[in-house]
This record gives sequence, C-alpha cells and structure tokens, in this order.
Amino acid sequence: MAVKFTTPTVANGHVYVGGRNAVTVYGQLSTNALTATPAFSPAGGAYATAQSVTLSDSTPNASIYYTTNGTPASTGSTLYTAPIPVASSETIEAVAIAPNFSQSAGALASYTIGSTTGGQSKVSLTAAANTNGIYTDGTVFTTGGMDGTGAAYSGNLLGTSLSYSGVTYQILPANQKDAVKASAIPLGGNFAHLRFLAAGLFGNQLSQVFTVTYTDGTTAKLTQSLSDWFTPQHYSGESIALTMAYRDLKTGARDSRPFNLYQYNFTLNSAKTVKSLTLPANTKVAVVAVTLTTN
Repeated sequence: MAVKFTTPTVANGHVYVGGRNAVTVYGQLSTNALTATPAFSPAGGAYATAQSVTLSDSTPNASIYYTTNGTPASTGSTLYTAPIPVASSETIEAVAIAPNFSQSAGALASYTIGSTTGGQSKVSLTAAANTNGIYTDGTVFTTGGMDGTGAAYSGNLLGTSLSYSGVTYQILPANQKDAVKASAIPLGGNFAHLRFLAAGLFGNQLSQVFTVTYTDGTTAKLTQSLSDWFTPQHYSGESIALTMAYRDLKTGARDSRPFNLYQYNFTLNSAKTVKSLTLPANTKVAVVAVTLTTN
C-alpha cells in the first residue's frame, strides 16, 4: 500500500512509489502505433524468369528487415537496402519498424521461378535440391547418388524436360544437386493442382505424409504411398511417368534393369496462395520435379 504524500520517483521509464515495507513499480504504457506492414513488388506468384523484388513501407523512415530461409523476420534479420534478386523459387518474409512506432505485422511473399505457360508453372528446384541423384552415363561419382549407396538415374535417359499426361516438368541438369529429400520446396501462386515426379528407394514407401503450406499459415496434409523405383505397385494416385532401361552406378557402369519415375497429383485450394511443399522426413523418398497447374 502506498504511503500518502510520498513523492514518486521516475527512472528508466518506470514510476516507483514507496509504501509500507514495499515499493510499487508502475511500467510505462506504450501508445505507439504499429509501423505499416511492408509491401512487395512484384507481388508473390509464379514467374517464368528471375525477379528483382523491391520492399517498401508507407510509414516514414521505416527500416525493413527480411529473411529468405523460411524463418520469421525480426529486427535481427537482414536489413533491406536494395532490391532482392530472386533467381529460384523462394519465400521472402519481412517486418518493418520506424521511430516512435511499434514493429509492424509480418508479411511474406512466395515466388515460383520457372517456365509458366498454358496454366502450368514448372517449378525450379535449384534452391531446394539437396541430393545428387542424376548422372550422365559413364560418370564415376562418390556422392552416393539417388539412393545414397551409389545408384542414380541416367541423365541421358531422363533429360532436362519430361512431359507426361499433358503436364511438362523441368528437371535439373545431371551431375549436380538435382533431387530433393526430407526438405521443403518453396512454391508460389494460386493453382488447382500440384503434380510431382518422385520415387521410393530401398523398397516401397507406404503412407508418406506431404504437407502443403499456404501463405495465410494454413496447411493441408496429403498422404501418398510411393513405389520403389524398381518395383511399381500402381498405388492409388500414382502412375508411371517414365520407365528407363537402366540406372547408372558410381563406378560408371550400368545396372541394366528397368527403373521408373512416378507422377503424383495433389489437389490444392486455388483460392489460396501456396507457399511450400514439405516432404516426408524420410530420405527414402526422392522428388525430382514439380509442376503447378490451374486445372
């Protein structure tokens, strides 16, 4: 209880009032308005070529901070000073803060960089690829290949573009990181379907959970069984996009048995902007291409 006629002490933005055997501390009430939410130009979406993304804020003298690695932005993130080059599929998250204003709400924009024609956006996997899964015939390699033990798809047979059932896929060149396992693939834009080419490794991979995340924070869980690249099982939602006569081995030799690449098709909420596809936390599932379609 405060003592009457005690003179309050103000220090460090707080008010200290003496009482009987106690001191009451009152904090400073902040009435600062929020800094405006950062804006992106161009807006997130699917683009055929690389983009230069400009961030802006309508609050005077605001500083903008951003991330491109999927983590929420904060004032400890990278300070925006110049347009951000986006050469592959990427999500930018940003916040802003101005003098005498509180930090803004977070904002994000997802960009899919690839060839967009006829209602199809071929997603570039350059930013997400983490596996050397395709090699040109005769190449000796030590990366482990697609399965981690020295086997890989033939780049000579697979090429860098594959069309199946009316859908065209962009495949990364051989002899580099060209497949994705147990990671997230950045996406962007409003589409009705997500189609991808993939396979199971070391046996059929049953009931694998893929997670689609939208820019509004909502998610959708999609369950799919995948056949081993050597033993097609024709699971529901699965079809053989390409059968190849052999695969390449780390010694430069061929394994002359047929190996397959499968297509899978997931339905999206086209009223929402898709942000990413998170693959199962299973290195026995490999994705080599993704295409978004409007129908």
